[in-house]
Amino acid sequence: MIIPAKAIHEGGDAEGAGPEETGMPVLSAEDRAIWEEQGYVVVREAVPLENCRAAERAVWEFLEMDPNDPESWYPDPPRRGIKVDIYHHPVLWDHRQ
Repeated sequence: MIIPAKAIHEGGDAEGAGPEETGMPVLSAEDRAIWEEQGYVVVREAVPLENCRAAERAVWEFLEMDPNDPESWYPDPPRRGIKVDIYHHPVLWDHRQ
């Protein structure tokens, strides 16, 4: 989950509303310390597990790979580039809602 800078710095929500609008911070004191020190924070359970599994399946299918067949992971000839243009997939769109 991407958290807007306003939410990080002002304790607001994921839509960028400040704490005065939500009444509660997004990050715990520990999360905020990690953000300040490391530059990232893990937001647990931001996306339901079922959505994560659906996204995983979508990526495997998009890449025409079988997660249970390592021979399918490195085709010969190799795929062009490493970028995967799947960001408009409906499953991934659901994550952003």
